[in-house]
Amino acid sequence: MGHARAPSVALFDIELDDASLVHEKVAAAAQQLRSLLISASKTRKQLLRDAEQALEVALHGESVDLHAFAEVLANRGHLVCLRTGRPSNVAQVALRHTFVVAGVTGSSTEEEASSSSSPDSSSCLSPTAAQLFVIDPSFKDAFLLSNASPAYQCLWEQLPRLFVGTADQLVTVVELMCSQVGRRSWCTS
Repeated sequence: MGHARAPSVALFDIELDDASLVHEKVAAAAQQLRSLLISASKTRKQLLRDAEQALEVALHGESVDLHAFAEVLANRGHLVCLRTGRPSNVAQVALRHTFVVAGVTGSSTEEEASSSSSPDSSSCLSPTAAQLFVIDPSFKDAFLLSNASPAYQCLWEQLPRLFVGTADQLVTVVELMCSQVGRRSWCTS
């Protein structure tokens, strides 16, 4: 009987080690996600504030009126247009919906560009734009899974409903979240 207990104790120790490993991996992924979502530049912070206010106007129940959302941003002086993502790889599948692209220009061309653009205008973003930002008021919804592991669910809960960032930041966050979908072994069910 002494031998029968030793393996079960060893098995229990292994399970505890696996649980702590899962926790460490989830914590590391969560930290990586938080670092990707931090607003560093003044421009991005201002755009985020304006987008949050636009969301208040454009939110109807659970759905967002993207045209109204973009119109509020345009009225605040941002150069905006609506785009529909075209995924180029598996990690970008979540980009298939419509979102807003905002261009940040120099002060002299910004007045000219914002007065002549509308959210649906295909030429609303001029090549003189210094930086482009992707604004997705339904960002979090794109990653909702019906049968998510607890680890993925933990990361999903940390996603903002409203994403404001560069295209590179968006792709990095999308790739991170997609990489977590395949980590079913993290599930401690």
